[in-house]
Amino acid sequence: MTAILINGHAISTTVRKEVETSAVKFLHTYKIKPGLAIVIVGDNPSSQAYVNIKLKRCAEIGIHAELVQFETDEKLDVIIKVIDNLNCRKDIHGIIIQLPLPGNLNANTLIDRISPEKDVDGLHLANIGALHSNRAGIIPCTPKGILTLLKTLPVSLSGKSAVVIGRSLIVGKPMAALLLQENCTVTHIHSYSENWEKFTKEADIIVIAAGIPKLLHAHHIKEGAVVIDVGSTRIINDTGSSVFVGDIDSGVFQKAGYITPVPGGVGPMTVAHLLQNTVEAAWKQQNV
Repeated sequence: MTAILINGHAISTTVRKEVETSAVKFLHTYKIKPGLAIVIVGDNPSSQAYVNIKLKRCAEIGIHAELVQFETDEKLDVIIKVIDNLNCRKDIHGIIIQLPLPGNLNANTLIDRISPEKDVDGLHLANIGALHSNRAGIIPCTPKGILTLLKTLPVSLSGKSAVVIGRSLIVGKPMAALLLQENCTVTHIHSYSENWEKFTKEADIIVIAAGIPKLLHAHHIKEGAVVIDVGSTRIINDTGSSVFVGDIDSGVFQKAGYITPVPGGVGPMTVAHLLQNTVEAAWKQQNV
């Protein structure tokens, strides 16, 4: 069999249109646009590229976006002071720290300085705790986007066997929590897992976010499995061009039932749900 591609571009377009409608309504109601501040430290080319995409998407749907850029060697207390100011601003409803940060800065220190209600990446300790205790909070963008993709499929999640490969706070851990909330039986695989193939071979759903190109092969999965590839590693191909590749080998496309391509799968959903989280946060901060 050949897997059916899950078109993240198309589905994210639908999400963005819904968010745009809400953003326009917010502007008409409160005479200001929903506001997002993006804090970036250093000049990492990949981070800059991701930020440019976010800025472009914000402009397209009516979100006011501000880029706050620091040099690589900026002092922690200076960045904290700026975050504190953004927390107090009524025209800024969402704040994100573009990751990764330079080695001299601790990401958790800066993320936890953001007001939880403005933490539209969903990475503040309060939002992480809310997710894992089934309470209301802001859900991290990538897992939220993946769940949206899964819910477009003609496959019930309840009772299914799901494997999550990778245990980062951005993807792996919140993804496992969301799948548990959908009544999946979840197995979490990481770099210390032994004989992990025995779990993936039985899984109905596999979400792989390891950052290791071609880690998952056809013989690692069962026929017809749903495979969500979150991997995005920049490599130089045979022609000398720089390309992004996922965590799965091409053979998986001949055995899976549904699969996300790289690029064009999860990536557009992450940005779409950042926009969604920002507009939802704007409404909530107006007690709506």
